[in-house]
Order: sequence, then C-alpha cells, then structure tokens
Amino acid sequence: MRVIEIPTTSTSVGSGFRSVLDTLECLGLGEFVTLDLSKSRFINPTALLPIVALKQSSPFADRIGVANDISAATRSYLSTICFPNPLATDQMSNDELSNVLEGYKYKSYVPIVSFAGGKEDLATQRRDMVISSIGELIYNSLDLFPVARSVNSKEEFYRRLGIE
Repeated sequence: MRVIEIPTTSTSVGSGFRSVLDTLECLGLGEFVTLDLSKSRFINPTALLPIVALKQSSPFADRIGVANDISAATRSYLSTICFPNPLATDQMSNDELSNVLEGYKYKSYVPIVSFAGGKEDLATQRRDMVISSIGELIYNSLDLFPVARSVNSKEEFYRRLGIE
C-alpha cells in the first residue's frame, strides 16, 4: 500500500491534480492507495475535485482510501464539503435535494456535488437546481458590492449578468 500525502496547505487545483497523478501511477502498478490528510490545515475544495472524480468513477475506486488519522477540525471540514463522498443528487428526491441546498443558501461555500449527466428530464432538473442554488449563494454573498446593491431583484441581477 502506498500513502500519498496531501500538501499542508492546498489552495490550488494543481495540487489536487498532482495527487491524482501520483495516485494513478500507484494504481497502474496494482497498488492500493491511502490519501494522507493528517498534516493538512486547509484544502481548497477544488483541489479535492480530481480525487473525488477518480474515486467516484474509476475502476480503481475500491483501491483508494482516505487515512482516518486526521484532526477533528479537518474531519469536520471534509464532512461539511462532502469529501470523499459527494452529495449524490441522483439518490435524493427533488424535495430532499431542495432542502439540502436550502441549507447552503447563505453559506460561503457549496458541497462537492455529484449529479447524473445526460439529457433526461430528472437529471436536467436536478442539475438546474444545483446551478440555481450556486447562483443564489453568489447573489446573497455579493451584498457588499455595488452591483448587488444597485439591483432591485435577483432576476434583475441575473439579467445584468446575462443569466436568464
């Protein structure tokens, strides 16, 4: 088994890709991989996305683990952003998804989300719900900026940004 250490402070997507490349190299050699987050103080969620994608859709998924010896604060953070198991929209009803997304309405982040691809009505509807929720989060967090204060409604804000 190979242990791959995630950098102490990982704020870039590139560090996530480096971890994925290291992981792929080990998996190609038939090894099991454990991701070590024990020394990480902060990990940008976008740096974790490549790891989540690899773990979710790879034929090697069962050979990738996350070490348990992490601080309570790091464990709480990872749980909050839904790592390593993203919020799976295809396993929820629309009402459940709506309720979960409502909880993020005034946060400064969104969880890592997995949604089905394709053009089916349900997949499209859930994808739209997530995108709309992210747009609303951005709108709510922009109240410090003049453009957000100068509009009368969320609809006008979206119109000004070219989002209909």
